[in-house]
This record gives sequence, C-alpha cells and structure tokens, in this order.
Amino acid sequence: MDTLERKLFVFFEAGGVRYALPAVSVIEVAVPDEGGETVRGHLGLRDLSVVLGGEPEPGVGAALVLDTSPTRAIRVGKVHGAFDVAGMPTPALTRRIIPLLSPAVRGAFVRDGALVFELELDAVTRGLPKQTRRVELHIQQPKESVLVFVSNGQRLAVPLPWVRQVVPTTQAFNRAPGRGGFVGAVEHRGALSPVFHLAGGDSAECLLVLLEVKGEGLAVSAALAEGVKSAERLGEAQVLDVERMFS
Repeated sequence: MDTLERKLFVFFEAGGVRYALPAVSVIEVAVPDEGGETVRGHLGLRDLSVVLGGEPEPGVGAALVLDTSPTRAIRVGKVHGAFDVAGMPTPALTRRIIPLLSPAVRGAFVRDGALVFELELDAVTRGLPKQTRRVELHIQQPKESVLVFVSNGQRLAVPLPWVRQVVPTTQAFNRAPGRGGFVGAVEHRGALSPVFHLAGGDSAECLLVLLEVKGEGLAVSAALAEGVKSAERLGEAQVLDVERMFS
C-alpha cells in the first residue's frame, strides 16, 4: 500500500479505556519523569483518565506529547503502538450514544476484535466533567414473559419483546471514560450500543443484555441471566419499563 494511503493512529489505554489518536497529532511517545508529573523535567503531564472524568491512573505509565498550541502532554496507562486503521471496521455511532460520548469520542475502530474509541484531540485539551448520573428505574406490572437477570445482587427483568440477545462482556465492549450509570459501549452488528449499569455499579459485569428500544440498540449489564419466566413465576424480580427509561 502506498504510504500516502495509510491512516496511522496511535493506540493506547487510559483509565482502562482503549483509545486511538491520529499519529500526526502525536509528536512523541515518551517515558515520564519519576513521579509521573513531567516529561524531561519541564513539560507538565495531565492524567488523561482524570481529564476525561475518570479515576487517577495508577503508576507512572507512558506519556504522549501532543501537536497542540501550546504543546501539551498527557499521561496514559500504556501505549500499544501505531497501526494503520484503513482496513479496520468502523462501527457507526448511533443517535443514542453520540451525546453520551461527545465531545470526547468522535468515532471508533475494531482492532483484532477489540473496540477502540477515536479520541477527539480538542477534548484532551479542554477536559470533561466527571459523570455521576444514574439511570432512574421505572417499574411496571408484568403482562407477558420476561427475561430475568441479576445485576449487583438485584433481580431485574425485561419484557421479552425488547430483548435481542444475551452476550458475554468481551473485547467488543469498551469502558466509558467517566463514571456513572453509563458504563461503556459495545459493538454489535456494525454499530455502537451504549451499556448501562442499572443497579448502582460503575463497571460492566460479565454479561450484556442487548435490547432494542424504538429501533435503536442499547445494553444493560448483568452478572447472571436466570432465563425466561412467566409473570406468575417472577418472585420478587422487578420488571423494568424500558421504553419509559430509555425513550
């Protein structure tokens, strides 16, 4: 392939989230000074995880010197390298997920099965507020068969017509940069679906219950799927009014 046709991006992680930036935006990948506060003793480092509303990055990590004016440098957990994204799948950002990731994320790639967010360079310089908003639960009386699942110790249920699939939380999932009820995104059938934790947690559990609400996909986190049950066999499980919660 001609070098002019290549689209090189630097892939890295910060706060457990996978990101990529155009290689032309990165002047240098460097080793931070002892303590992780500066590069070469004079250029200050900003912790990218904290900048984007997450928790402080443990350890010293690595530094990316960015092509901004003035020059800025960010501290990340690890750098995976520079890769050509020209042939990588680029899942679509749906109407539902755009406001949840904006303005930090402008797109996404799937590299070797792993979902990676394309970071917006301006968001690195401006920063984002810490996200703490939770999803408000709306409960309804069961009228039909439901899928019962357990999340953070709570038994919840969703009417079966809303359920598309239950899948394991694999690398097709990528965490959200902040904290709160929105915990990340999952690539499914060529598009990104937002993932929510409905029981107070800040990270996705081992299963994702994929739903479709008003023609768009979303997912909720679960530790266990009990299976399909009739209204008479629910016990104390709360049936969620997903249309009201996510419309």
